[in-house]
Amino acid sequence: MQIEIPKEMYEILKFLAKRHHRDLEQETLRLLEKGVLSCEGLDVLTQAQAWRRRLQGRELGDSIREIREDRDR
Repeated sequence: MQIEIPKEMYEILKFLAKRHHRDLEQETLRLLEKGVLSCEGLDVLTQAQAWRRRLQGRELGDSIREIREDRDR
């Protein structure tokens, strides 16, 4: 699917992608997801499920262990 994006918006997306070290598609999807999740009418459960899908399969650190290590330094 292709969408026609106004030139000004395209330039802003390119700028943001570069700033966040992402390619244009990654940045566009991140912003779209952020906008969709913040829409009125989405309840907390729906947002939690979306975040769970987004983070699925990622290796997450043990924050408690990391905080303790930082304190011990």
